[in-house]
Amino acid sequence: MVIRRKEEITEMDNDKEIHFYEPVETKENLEKAAAEAKTAYENNPTLPNKLDSLYTEADRLFAAGEREEAVKFLKGEVDVIHEMSNEPATLIKWMDTLSLLAEMLLRLKRPEEAMKYSDRVFEIAENHFQDTAEFIYAEELYAMNCALLGERDTAKEFYTDALSRLKGELGFMEHVKENIENSLKSME
Repeated sequence: MVIRRKEEITEMDNDKEIHFYEPVETKENLEKAAAEAKTAYENNPTLPNKLDSLYTEADRLFAAGEREEAVKFLKGEVDVIHEMSNEPATLIKWMDTLSLLAEMLLRLKRPEEAMKYSDRVFEIAENHFQDTAEFIYAEELYAMNCALLGERDTAKEFYTDALSRLKGELGFMEHVKENIENSLKSME
């Protein structure tokens, strides 16, 4: 059970607005999700179950205020996974896990370190998920990372491309469109 970020928060960093997504789940639900994912992995130690377990535990730690511990935990696990299945569902879980780590590092004002994971997310999206929601999320994450590194032109390029891909009925992507528009406005 991976909890997608839905609610947006805005932080200020050197007069730049930074838009992050927060889980809409309660602390109890995060704890429950982490326990369920851990049990699922223990009962069936597959890579997708491991990724769910890593994601939910790191999410729980971060939400509980144990931010450095969450990053240390997730980095320690993510950096030792060298082989990845090309099965789309597993790749999406991998992207979610890497994205979470990048977002945590960005929240901790460590964009140089976060870029390593943003790059990996974008590379997976570019190679496997062109013209999908996953690609748009990857572009948004990469743009946010570039903005925090002071690479405004690159950030604008990625935000603009992501925005151009959001056409027609957006449904669950409406919040992404709004977030990207807000991010572009804050860069004017």
